[in-house]
Amino acid sequence: HPRFVPLPQPEFVTKLSCLEDARLFQQGSWQWDALHNGRCTTSQAVAALGFLEPTAAEVLGVPPAWRRGGGGAFHRLGKPALRTLDEMNAILCEGAKANSTTIDEVTDLWDDDDVQNTTFSARYLHETDDEEIKERTEQLRRLGQGDYLDKTVRLLWGNTQEATALLTAINYFTKTDKKVVLKEVGMCGAGLDLNQTDLRSSLLIGATPDGVLHYDDGSIEAVEVKNHCPFYSNRGRKRNGGNIKRFSVGNWPWKDTSGVFSQYIPQLQMEMLCLGTGCRSAVMVRQSATNGALILRMKRDDEWIEEMLYWLHRFQCDYVEAKKAPPRDFFWDSPEKMDRSRYRRFVNRTAEIRNAVKLVAEIPNDQIQRVEEDAPMFLD
Repeated sequence: HPRFVPLPQPEFVTKLSCLEDARLFQQGSWQWDALHNGRCTTSQAVAALGFLEPTAAEVLGVPPAWRRGGGGAFHRLGKPALRTLDEMNAILCEGAKANSTTIDEVTDLWDDDDVQNTTFSARYLHETDDEEIKERTEQLRRLGQGDYLDKTVRLLWGNTQEATALLTAINYFTKTDKKVVLKEVGMCGAGLDLNQTDLRSSLLIGATPDGVLHYDDGSIEAVEVKNHCPFYSNRGRKRNGGNIKRFSVGNWPWKDTSGVFSQYIPQLQMEMLCLGTGCRSAVMVRQSATNGALILRMKRDDEWIEEMLYWLHRFQCDYVEAKKAPPRDFFWDSPEKMDRSRYRRFVNRTAEIRNAVKLVAEIPNDQIQRVEEDAPMFLD
């Protein structure tokens, strides 16, 4: 896409010049995974802050399925981390490979198309041959056994649809800034001073936005996309004495209260922190399969970020470094009265930030760029 700047393939990153160059490794690469060991990234921060504990989660309105406690973060942060530039270069940089596969940049697939209500439309439609259909059918049969789909279908949907939601962002923001560019980025924040100089604990932080918008005036915004899975389980339901399909497709409209869920506040604020002081806001695209998308904007709150860092350091000191698993409601029910009071104010402030998120736009479903109008939405 002419308004998208991808990262190089990981094998072409032959040397890191500084710690912040860790952001050159694509999300999903083994190098990107390795950078997460022992580091408090956005996936661990919400648990380490205690937001997934029963009481704080109830106050913040975190969905029950998310309330998994802090045990996962405790184990992840206890792993050895890559801390120095020498370690990163020695372990992460493979060097260029002679037989590496390159991706041709075919920009003529894209053009301006006002008829489609998008800034760019692709003259491309995936064609599935009989062999691919056979392979996909067999794969679905295997994956449909047991509880596999129930546990992973939402994650699979979100990963598969991420590019479509990013395209929604590009199409919307290029209407107001013809020169805006969306850049792919890996884990940011490795080069932050606080990762090198903060002596409160051994805490390291990092964050990977799904993209970064670079505007013509020099400003930037983090972009995070969330794709709402349309499938719901039919487990336990019967039809005419036999089992019905395991999943159906739902069609749920946006609610008046649709915004950013509380469990994503640490993610967006940490992404802004890790992108640097020049990043003052973050955009979230919430996209559905049948009801279009919401584009939301959250402002950076430096006071909240400082308080977030305080509690992340406390988690690192009190539990990770002490090698003591966190108990239920570990911060909310702290034995120290001052800690309890301070933490509960922090939780309440988090709810205020959630409520201050602004709706930028609601994109109708017919303006979500997926496939041609008469083509099936799903390949399977």
